[in-house]
Amino acid sequence: MTEMAQALGPEALLRIARNKQLRAVMAASDLGALRRRMQFQQSYAGARGRLSYHPIRGLKLSALPALAYTPTRDLAVYLSSPLEGRAEQGRIAAGTDCRVRETAHPSLVQIQVGSEPSGYAFGRYLKQKAGYAGWIQLEMDAPLFTHAPVLEDLEEGRIQSLALKKLLSESIRANPLEPEAWIRDRGEGTVLFRFYHKKAAGLEPFYLILPKRIPLARYRMQPSQFPAWPLLVELALSVALGEDFDWQNVEQASAALSELLGLC
Repeated sequence: MTEMAQALGPEALLRIARNKQLRAVMAASDLGALRRRMQFQQSYAGARGRLSYHPIRGLKLSALPALAYTPTRDLAVYLSSPLEGRAEQGRIAAGTDCRVRETAHPSLVQIQVGSEPSGYAFGRYLKQKAGYAGWIQLEMDAPLFTHAPVLEDLEEGRIQSLALKKLLSESIRANPLEPEAWIRDRGEGTVLFRFYHKKAAGLEPFYLILPKRIPLARYRMQPSQFPAWPLLVELALSVALGEDFDWQNVEQASAALSELLGLC
């Protein structure tokens, strides 16, 4: 039975299962169970590198950090959402600094030049024609911590903010297990982050739930096996601080990050 299924392949087995006369027999047979198992394995393997453009439940999309993007050639965009029935197009010149943000539609992204929306494009178009790759969803069963956090986890360009990298380095030296208290995998493709607000009575915790995903551009910079927690923590802090936060001001960034992480 197994050799027959492997010889036919999952696609041929699926076509057989679509035959109305054979469907009931196929579904109840060992061959049907084997086909479903082969399909699951195939789709699971494909999901390892699948891009995710799905909207996030329970989170305002405007709160997500926009990805920096500079097209290497002129970029054609829709001046308004093509889903509204209008298809008027404009162009963004090559070399223009842009920001790319998700919309409520799983495949449509918004492109901003400066602070104003400048157009819309489909994620696949940006990926294939202009080099924009979007987000990659990490595997649900991939551990956030493969070992106790060490300083080497912050290498390989994982942390872009110098202020955050300094704080994380100091925290790991003082207590290597402390980062594990900030982040918890919920086991459903999302991650829970615990941060702090400063109140009159002291630091008060608050929580963020965000997708277990990172920008594909950052993912491509990593080796085949890498710790995900530094990348996820930096993205969550970006959401907590807002897109207008000045990361270049190291002194201000250090104070804000110390408060959020409960290190002050």
